[in-house]
Amino acid sequence: MALFGGIGKALGLGTSQGRGFITGLASKVSEEIDKDLARTDENVSRLAELRASRAERDDSTNRAAKAASKLELQDMVSQLGNDPDAAQSLIDQFGYSQAKTYAQLIAKQSITSGVTPAEIIGLSERNGSGATIDQLIKHVTPIIDTSSSVGGTRGSVAVGFGKMFGGDEAAQKRYESQSDALIDAGGFRTPDEVLDTMPPALQNNLKPYVLGKLPDALKEAQRLTEISINLKAEGKEEEAAALKIEANTLMLINQMTKSKDDKLTVGEQNSYGKLVGTKLGSRYGIDGILGDDGLLVDKNLSQQIRSEYISLEAGLKNKIATYVSASVSKGTSKLDAYAIADAQVSKAIASNRGIELIISEDGSPRFELRDTPLSTILMNKDGTPPPPSNEPNLGATVPPEATATEQTPITSSSLEQELLNTQPGSAKAETIIAKLMQNKPGYVRPKGY
Repeated sequence: MALFGGIGKALGLGTSQGRGFITGLASKVSEEIDKDLARTDENVSRLAELRASRAERDDSTNRAAKAASKLELQDMVSQLGNDPDAAQSLIDQFGYSQAKTYAQLIAKQSITSGVTPAEIIGLSERNGSGATIDQLIKHVTPIIDTSSSVGGTRGSVAVGFGKMFGGDEAAQKRYESQSDALIDAGGFRTPDEVLDTMPPALQNNLKPYVLGKLPDALKEAQRLTEISINLKAEGKEEEAAALKIEANTLMLINQMTKSKDDKLTVGEQNSYGKLVGTKLGSRYGIDGILGDDGLLVDKNLSQQIRSEYISLEAGLKNKIATYVSASVSKGTSKLDAYAIADAQVSKAIASNRGIELIISEDGSPRFELRDTPLSTILMNKDGTPPPPSNEPNLGATVPPEATATEQTPITSSSLEQELLNTQPGSAKAETIIAKLMQNKPGYVRPKGY
C-alpha cells in the first residue's frame, strides 16, 4: 500500500520530494516534543521550588506564631499561680483573647486580696494529669499547613506535547514528589498536631464582674449592690444574695475604717451579727425576713430549728468578738482581726465544718476547723432529724467561763445581773450576751452593749 494511500498520491507524498517532506516534518515534530518535554521539566522544577519557598515562608510564620504563643501562655500561667489548668479553663470558657485579659486582672486581685488565683476562679480539682504549656500552645496557635499547596497549581504543569499520552498527570506527580523532597529536606513540613491527648478543661465558677473590684470598700459595696439588684431581677436569687452579703461586709469594713475605737462597737457587732445570720440562712436554706436585727426566722419552722439557728448564730458572733478582742490586745488592728475572723467563720459556714476558737497561754487567738459538722440539725432540717449526739456543737459553744455546768447552773437572771457589772464591748460582756441569746431565744441586747 502506498504511503497515505490515494491521498498521499494526490498530494505527491509518494515522490522523493514528498518523502523528504515527511522526514523533515517528523524531525521538526520530534524537536518540538523534546523542547516541550524540556520546558515541562523546567516548569516542574520551578513550581516545586516555588512551593518549597512558600512552605519555608509558612513554616517561618508558624514558628513565629508558636514562639509568640509560648511567651503569652508562660506569662498567663504565671499570673494564674503557675497553673496551666487554670489557663486552660479560662480559655475554654471565655476564648484565648479574653482569657489573657482576665488573667491579668486575676493576678492583680490576687496580690491585693491575698486570695489565690485558683480560689478567685473557683477552679475545680483535677483527677489525673493536667494540661501542659506545650499542649496549650498547640491548642491556641493557628497553624498554616505547609503541604496545602499540593494540587493547587493553576492549569497544567506540562507544556505542549508534554501533555500528551498522560504526560500532564505524570508531570503533576513529578512536581509533587520533587517539591515534597525539597520541603522535607528543608525541614519545612508541618508536623501533625495531636490535641486529643490534652485533658478536658476544668470547670470554674468565675464571674467576670468579680474582676472589676474597686479598691475603695464603700464604692465596691455600692457596685456589688447594683449588680445584686440586676441579678435578682434576672431571677438569680442565690447569686444576688451572695453579692448582697459581700456588699454588706464591705460596708461594715468601711464603717470600721472610720472608727477610732480599738474594740468592736455595738453598731459593728450588730452589723456583723446580721451578716452571720444571713450567711447561715443562705447556707442552710432557712427562710425568714432580713431586718435591722438580723434574719427573723420563719415562724413556721420547728422550734428545734429556730433554737439551733439562734444558738449557732450567737456562738459564732461570740467567737468573732472574742477573737477580735484577743487579737487587738496582742497588737493586731481591729480591721485585720475582724477580716481574719470573718474569713474563718465564713469558711466554716460554707463547708458546714465545726469551728473552734483557741486562746493560747500567751493570749494569742486562732481558729481551727474541725471535721465534725457545724450543725447537724440545720444540715438535716428538711429530712429526718439525726439521732442525739454527744459531740459538742462546735459552732454554738462559748468559752468555759460562760458555760453552765450541772454542778453550778447559771440562770438567765444571774447572767443578766453579771452583764450589768461588766464593761460594755468587752470580751466578757460578749460572752455573757452570747450565753443569754443561747438560753433565751429572742433575747435583746441591752442598750449600750
